[in-house]
Amino acid sequence: MSLRGLVLLVFFIASLPVCFIRPFYGIILWIIVAFLNPQAYVWDSYDALPWAAAVAVPTLLGILCFERRFERLFSREVLLLGVLWVWFTLTTVITTQMPEFLHHAPETWERWKFVSKIMLMTFCLLPIVHDFSRLRVLVLTIAGCFGFYVLKSFPFIIRTGGEHRLFGPERSMIADNTDFGMALVMTLPFYFSLAQTETNRWAKRLNAFLFLITIPAIFFTYSRGALVALAAVFLILMLQSRRRLTLIPVAAVGLAVALMFAPAQWQERMNPTREDAVDASAQSRLLAWGYARALAVRSRPCR
Repeated sequence: MSLRGLVLLVFFIASLPVCFIRPFYGIILWIIVAFLNPQAYVWDSYDALPWAAAVAVPTLLGILCFERRFERLFSREVLLLGVLWVWFTLTTVITTQMPEFLHHAPETWERWKFVSKIMLMTFCLLPIVHDFSRLRVLVLTIAGCFGFYVLKSFPFIIRTGGEHRLFGPERSMIADNTDFGMALVMTLPFYFSLAQTETNRWAKRLNAFLFLITIPAIFFTYSRGALVALAAVFLILMLQSRRRLTLIPVAAVGLAVALMFAPAQWQERMNPTREDAVDASAQSRLLAWGYARALAVRSRPCR
């Protein structure tokens, strides 16, 4: 048993009663486990332990015992989330009964359980995050988790010249390069907002720096979907932000870096005019969409 593994284990055991008494602490710890994946850094078999479940159970019990703001659960947003979960459940039941997908039933239900746990903890946020101070801590936690990855990856990008793809932590929900790239895109508005609203000068500078270096990190995930999402996020920020003029030079510098200093393999992958632009990754999506459409048409009842 390594020292860092022992420290992590003792910290988590000591945190469990705190998660029950202070459910907001449990929510923050669950987010750290889900996004930062600290158990992957202890170089032991600790990643096999149910860390997220160990935090979620006392947190849920604490919400039932100590929180009194359940009226927040009766809202339009909660209703839409509930409808979405019901739709996920119905489609899972239907597809696992179809002969074409019967052999994938165990993996399908495993994925359904994974998504359901995430949605359950999302529901739990609503009665707990009931004021701006808690919302600020929540946003800082999420931004800090992904800021850790960006700060960790930035020297690697400089040293290798962006020749290698960036991936998320292994055995996490953002392990794939596209998932990681999309997650980084989603954190950009956090850094942009925190750089303007934080009162501490060093916090403002840190978030501004994270905003800047997250952009090349998104580039070098080599994800074309993340690149499109990055353009969309920049467009929305420029349309809605009062400081939209500050984004124009940032976008210009980012584009210049991508065109002038990015390695040849990155430019080749992003080039939409190359002969094999629709590669195996894109082709698999097109085939899946075509198959799903054909299956839906075939399964439509005759009138």
